[in-house]
Amino acid sequence: MLFRSQPHTDTMAPKKDGEKKKLSGYMLFAQQRRPTLKEEKPDLTFGETGKALGAEWRAMSEAQKGKYKA
Repeated sequence: MLFRSQPHTDTMAPKKDGEKKKLSGYMLFAQQRRPTLKEEKPDLTFGETGKALGAEWRAMSEAQKGKYKA
């Protein structure tokens, strides 16, 4: 089996300068919610904060998530 140090450039789409991918609904939610969660629970580690945000996102209804989805 051969291992490559570089990805296949012929199968990757070229990246355009200055073009960024839109943030997902979850990422928009996390950006907004993270500061308040850290104020409410300052003892949470980085990983625990991520887990808590994920749990909150999964518990939300589709109607609540719609606020963050474009």
